[in-house]
Amino acid sequence: MSKKLIIITLALITILYGCQQDDVSKAEADVENEPVEENSDEQIESNDEDTQAKEAKPIHLDRNGGINRLFNRMDQFEITQEYYLEHITFELSKYEIAVLSAGQAEPEIITSFGDTDVVLMGVRKEIGYSTGEEELVIDVGLAHTFKEEGGTLLTDHAIAENINPRSPAEMRIRNGEGNRPQYIGRSSGGEHEEIPEERFSWHLKYEEVQENDTWQFKLVGLKELNYQEK
Repeated sequence: MSKKLIIITLALITILYGCQQDDVSKAEADVENEPVEENSDEQIESNDEDTQAKEAKPIHLDRNGGINRLFNRMDQFEITQEYYLEHITFELSKYEIAVLSAGQAEPEIITSFGDTDVVLMGVRKEIGYSTGEEELVIDVGLAHTFKEEGGTLLTDHAIAENINPRSPAEMRIRNGEGNRPQYIGRSSGGEHEEIPEERFSWHLKYEEVQENDTWQFKLVGLKELNYQEK
């Protein structure tokens, strides 16, 4: 190729590259200068509703006072009770526990029976009262819905005479190898953040949770409560 032809070729390439750069600069300028569309009131309201919907929890945990309303009106209902023969079982990996303890997940329904949802509320970090060490607390709640005409609730309360009041539900736990943790604290009771009635909490040492990939939790010995209008 002659020297003259090479010079012409290079000149053409330079011109084409310059045109492309001008086009890119023009496109960027067009985007920057493009007028911004103002949202109408209806669009803003719609966006607010979408945001609220995303922020709303997927389940409604306040079940109208469920079992407490029944306790206040026991003379108006026929009540029978028997032991619930099934076990409430759920598993969590150490990674799921980490996500829950960081507050990055919503309460989740584990299972439902009658008018009661068994809800995994989440995982809390706290300093153990007896150990003085950091613990992870796995919270499970019973969310009850009361019905005027009667219904069925899953509870740990012993109301009927055939149910032993000194026999609360068993809270069991095993790691992925089937072994119990070296340390476990358990607690149960009412008055929880968003479930005003019954809850169960497993307390585990933070270090021990990290040493095992999976954990299985189990509730055994809950009671089935049936009530009907007199």
